[in-house]
Amino acid sequence: MSLLGLVAILDPPRPAAATAIIACKQAGIRPLLITGDHPGTARAIATDLGIINAGDPVVDLRDPGTTDHAKVSVYARATPGQKLDIIEDLRAHGEALAMTGDGVNDGPALRRADIGVAMGERGTQVARQAADLVLADDNLDTVVAAVEEGRRVYANIRRFLVYGLSGGAAEIAVMLLGPFAGLVLPLLPAQVLWINLLTHGLPGVALGGEPAIPGAMADPPRPPSVTPPSASTGSCTRPALNGPPPIDHITVIGQVCHGRRSLLLLSGAQDAPPRWLTAARLWKG
Repeated sequence: MSLLGLVAILDPPRPAAATAIIACKQAGIRPLLITGDHPGTARAIATDLGIINAGDPVVDLRDPGTTDHAKVSVYARATPGQKLDIIEDLRAHGEALAMTGDGVNDGPALRRADIGVAMGERGTQVARQAADLVLADDNLDTVVAAVEEGRRVYANIRRFLVYGLSGGAAEIAVMLLGPFAGLVLPLLPAQVLWINLLTHGLPGVALGGEPAIPGAMADPPRPPSVTPPSASTGSCTRPALNGPPPIDHITVIGQVCHGRRSLLLLSGAQDAPPRWLTAARLWKG
């Protein structure tokens, strides 16, 4: 018997994937890779994409031991139950998570995450039903674009609230101070309606259509479930997480964060080729 040769099969990441990972990190999104593949495969893919550096640890979940999930970004040989355990442990430590997946084994984790994102093209029916959102083109670039668009929308809502409330406050001041100046009724109801029509109509549409400001993707994440900023003080409050997080910086996908951090979970199918682009997670702050 003679050896004629060896055949190797490579399933490389998409060309734009590394750029998308860099953009996620700049936006304050921490990417995690959870896969059922061999630790060597997980390390090679995560290093190529920039999720970890060459010397960073990769946890083999066949013998996990005690793992500090705050310091680990890549998990290999993960079972569906272990994916669920990782998500629950991170949530128990105050993290808000978005999980993407495409397989039946990703269903429990997609359901347990704050936002489950299923692949629309190659995702299974089980994954799509378990997820909160479906990514139509299975492309991580779409997540980045959605985060940027969500941040633009949030900034424009803030801008319009400040503009609208400042105009309303001026009208209230006129009505309250007018009698002290000898004006019994400074503004008639029809005049108030006309002023609001002029000031909140076309100007409001213009403010709502403003493009994203330069450097919007370099801002730190906004904590999930915060109320809209006060137009007068610009402050934010952070109530407890009840139900799914608000769709903020990801009109299409959702943004997930905790304080100044957010996590992007990339989940590969167990004991399958590295289909790493099956999970995502996002938020903006």
